[in-house]
Amino acid sequence: MNENFDDFSDFNNFQNDYNNIMNEVYNNAYNEAYNNAYNQAYINNLKNMGYEIRYERPFKEKLKIAFASFCGILLVIFIGFILWHIPFIKNYFINLYNNNVIFKIIVDLISNIIESFLALFKKKIRGVRKKRNSSVFLPLNNCCYCSNYNNKPVRPL
Repeated sequence: MNENFDDFSDFNNFQNDYNNIMNEVYNNAYNEAYNNAYNQAYINNLKNMGYEIRYERPFKEKLKIAFASFCGILLVIFIGFILWHIPFIKNYFINLYNNNVIFKIIVDLISNIIESFLALFKKKIRGVRKKRNSSVFLPLNNCCYCSNYNNKPVRPL
């Protein structure tokens, strides 16, 4: 019986490739586990020394927090709107505003901020343009720009 071992060369090449791939997979898994254990030990060591470890939140989680905050603000506004229509609560808040100076300052500050923001927003949307003054009134005292002191309109140069 004369057997030819060349017939098994493809199988041997396949076996060698398979062994090489499995060794690479094993080595990658081992190195990843080793690096994870090292990083975890490093973090635990920092925690034991009193450091506070903070991780950056992913964008998806930040988006969830922003959405939940927005929903909470809307809920508070809605509850405040409902409570405002109850007469004795409305009278209580009006009296609180009129009698408490600190509360009045805070409410005025917030309302001025909102009004100025809305005024700015309205100008941006409507595209309001500033009207050009065709005349300028100068003060009555001596002016170095013109010799007209009668407070009459003077055309700009």
